[in-house]
Amino acid sequence: MASKKEQSARGGPLPAYFVFMSNDLYARSGFEGGAMFRHTFPHLSAAELRDLLVEVLQTRVIPWLDHSVQTLLIPTVHNPLRAVYVEGVPVSWTAEAGQGPPLTPATVRVSLEDVLDCARKRKIAVSAGT
Repeated sequence: MASKKEQSARGGPLPAYFVFMSNDLYARSGFEGGAMFRHTFPHLSAAELRDLLVEVLQTRVIPWLDHSVQTLLIPTVHNPLRAVYVEGVPVSWTAEAGQGPPLTPATVRVSLEDVLDCARKRKIAVSAGT
């Protein structure tokens, strides 16, 4: 049987990593607005989940992209971090989505340990699965 540290609050195993779709930087609803962390950190508020998402994106996802990406932090219940320039070229935005070049790699994997480090950096009290 897995220890408490190895199980989520829902009883399943904790993820070893999270997968981020790079082109979600162009989507209003990208990255599930931070809700992708909900099962692992059920005690966090929606605002804390979005703060954690921003930190992970800025320090663990965007640096791994093959492109220079400038972002805008938006206070919203949706995706709070959106691409505004890619390689110096403005991203064209509508209410729902931006249009820019496909970002590579298409996905970036971030380990649970790196997500926990980001939470500690933002002073978000986390204990995975509790």
